[in-house]
Amino acid sequence: MVKLISQLHKNICKKPFCFGWINPCCATHQPPLDHPLQVHLHQRNMPLPPVHHDFFYSLCDNINTLMEMHAHLIVQGLTRDLSCSTKLVSLYGSFGRLDFARSVFDTIPDPDFLSWKVIIRWYFLNSEFRDIIGFYNRMRMCLKECDNVVFTHVLKACSESRDFDEGRKVHCQIVKFGTPDSFVFTGLVDMYAKCGEIERSRSVFDEILDRNVFSWSSMIAGYVQNNFAQDGLVLFNRMREELIEANQITLGILVDACKKLGALHQGKWLHGYLIKCGRSIHGLSIKLGSRDPLAIKRMLDLHPGEACYYVLICNLYASDGRWSTVKQVREFMKKRGLMKTPGCSLMEMDVDHDFSFSRAASHA
Repeated sequence: MVKLISQLHKNICKKPFCFGWINPCCATHQPPLDHPLQVHLHQRNMPLPPVHHDFFYSLCDNINTLMEMHAHLIVQGLTRDLSCSTKLVSLYGSFGRLDFARSVFDTIPDPDFLSWKVIIRWYFLNSEFRDIIGFYNRMRMCLKECDNVVFTHVLKACSESRDFDEGRKVHCQIVKFGTPDSFVFTGLVDMYAKCGEIERSRSVFDEILDRNVFSWSSMIAGYVQNNFAQDGLVLFNRMREELIEANQITLGILVDACKKLGALHQGKWLHGYLIKCGRSIHGLSIKLGSRDPLAIKRMLDLHPGEACYYVLICNLYASDGRWSTVKQVREFMKKRGLMKTPGCSLMEMDVDHDFSFSRAASHA
């Protein structure tokens, strides 16, 4: 707080009171006719409407202007207003000055729910997760009010901090006071999974009635992160059965699952699925193409005479920029007389009807 006060004092002494025409006794404020704001509007033939605090804040397009504005609000005694202080917290947060936002927040004698929500939001956007948990606990000591946005932010903080105890407390409070939506449930799934409580995570997932792609992706990721990659792949199969379309995040998780299993047969199916869906495969293919050479050798030992597997490997190595290896594989194909059938898809299995990761795993 001392740092902020010192900086504000410098701003007051540095230049004339550009905002000195603000009168705390008036409901609206008008700058003098020779004020730069009036001149600016006059040149553009624009009338100046009745002005309130939000208008002043809209003039703060950089941190220096905001601090000047803040200094004069202090001089005029306007920062004692709760809405004014809350807005200052938000503005300092928007300029990345969490230290100043925190200093202003700490001067609020009795923050309401909106004030708590604003400070939590900016700490969330700046990934200051431990502080979020502290703010939430302080808020719960004086307020019972909460909403799904704050619950989601706090659950994310518990996930990233791997704080199972705090996460479990938040879950209890959600059950007692909240009306959780799918985003809160997804936050719980993610929190328990990242804390290593995969059974609790699945239990919450099974309670979600309106599962979306984020819910499915979080549960699949939970399995993969906890070394249950095969369960994650099977769950993806269920997701497809329920006609939920995978997004890029889901597909990235599936690639990680194939990597953990060393399952290039599933990776082959996934590559074809990506092509069929018209999805970008560059980044995902690099992950597959960077597999352990022993795993690739294993696949070729299982399918030594099938050209499509060699073509897949060439595509993956090419995506990884390993052109010398691509050349070696192609030369090997020529020596073996392996040719890809013209007009035949990279995928020899039927992507629509022959998909089962549990079945595919037996081939890997």
